[in-house]
Amino acid sequence: MKRLFLLLALFLLSLNSGFAADGEADDDQAFDDAVRQFGYAGGAAWHCSAEKDRTAVERQALQAYTGLTRLFGTDQAFFFASSFGAGTMDKIKNEDCAKFIEAFNSEMAKAQKAQ
Repeated sequence: MKRLFLLLALFLLSLNSGFAADGEADDDQAFDDAVRQFGYAGGAAWHCSAEKDRTAVERQALQAYTGLTRLFGTDQAFFFASSFGAGTMDKIKNEDCAKFIEAFNSEMAKAQKAQ
């Protein structure tokens, strides 16, 4: 009888840990997606910026990359960097530029407050 309860308890624990792993996977994916969106917004902001302002955007992007590497590892930093590159190369409509610049600056401001 004890073995049956032990097996049942182990079975339920394995089910519970399976659900937790799925939830964690969803959270991880959501975080990775947010990092990609942040990187893309930065690249689009760079693309939309005047030539004289691009160095400042590059400096912010390097700061974000460094922070991501330090806090979350190289996978997330890579997601950021590759998405930043995609944002620099995409054709961005002029009417969308303000949205990307604002999004990137807003997220950078939040990150600087958190430090």
